[in-house]
Amino acid sequence: VNNPLGVVEILRNTYYRYPALVPRMSWLEGKILATPEIKEIRNSPAGIVLDWNIDKNAAYYIIYRFRGRKAGDIDDATNVLAIVHRTTPFYTDATARPGLFRKYTYLITALDRLWNESAKSTPKTIKPKKVK
Repeated sequence: VNNPLGVVEILRNTYYRYPALVPRMSWLEGKILATPEIKEIRNSPAGIVLDWNIDKNAAYYIIYRFRGRKAGDIDDATNVLAIVHRTTPFYTDATARPGLFRKYTYLITALDRLWNESAKSTPKTIKPKKVK
C-alpha cells in the first residue's frame, strides 16, 4: 500500500498503540469464570515465562504487566501486555528487560466468549535476569 505521508504509522502509534478489549455484552448471559492462578513465573532465555491454570469456559486470557512491585489499574489499556487464546495457557514476555532496580508485576484475567472478565489473579512479581 502506498503510504507516503506515514498515515498508517501515525494511526498505529497514536490511536492504536495499546490493545483494547471488546466491550462486554452485558445483555447476554455469560459463564462465570474461575479466577486464573499464576502457577509459575520464571526467567528463561526468551524472556519471562508465565504459566497459569485454565478454565474450560474461558475463551481468552489477558496478561497485565506493571512496573515495580505493585499491580496497578487493570482498566488502563497501557497495562495490557497481551490477549491470548485459551489454547495457550502460558505466555513469554520477550519485552521484559533486566535492570538493576527493575521488577515487573503480572496478573491475569480470563474472558468468556462474550468478553465477560473474571476476577484478577493474585499478582506475582519477578526481577528479570539474563538466562543462558
